Amino acid sequence: MILQEDRDALSAIKDYKTPVYKPANDAYTLDKLVAAQAAMVVAGEWGVHQQTEADRARDATVAAEWGFHKTQI
Repeated sequence: MILQEDRDALSAIKDYKTPVYKPANDAYTLDKLVAAQAAMVVAGEWGVHQQTEADRARDATVAAEWGFHKTQI
């Protein structure tokens, strides 16, 4: 929920026409907010990729374990 609120807030800030969005703290400029969002998206995609690779490794391990088990019967 909070993350969606952050996305909504950034979307609203992007829509500002007048006055132009100018935060008192330069850490929150539109460019920095957009860059932070982009970094979040990249990290999320990397996490999905890593999880997919971990799932494949687990599946291969389970298949090998079953293969070993079947040779013992």
